[in-house]
Amino acid sequence: MECLQQNYKSGLPNRWKVIKGQFSITRFLGRGSYGEVVKARHRSTKKVYAIKMINFNQQNPFQMKNLVRELSILRQLTKMKNNVFTIKLHIVILPEAHAKFDDIDKLDHIFITDFMETDIQKLV
Repeated sequence: MECLQQNYKSGLPNRWKVIKGQFSITRFLGRGSYGEVVKARHRSTKKVYAIKMINFNQQNPFQMKNLVRELSILRQLTKMKNNVFTIKLHIVILPEAHAKFDDIDKLDHIFITDFMETDIQKLV
């Protein structure tokens, strides 16, 4: 499997190029149960975000159900004005927005959220 850390030396993998115009990827954060995550800085605002790339083709039905549930909850929490306890979901980029019909990565979904220095697993 392609690892972003190894590809920094030889260039960014093609599937990440859709965000390269607006964001500068600063660090590979890891691979989770749903996909890969990077830390990136927005080029114009300089704000730092976490960007998750998920290929829905690689998910089983149980993972898909959990992912949709998690995103639905995160979207609801993001809409709450006084919520300071969870990260915000800022941008969702669907495959149609960046894929060509014959693109092998046409099922990649991109989720851009607030960046946190740690995750909940390390806190619990």
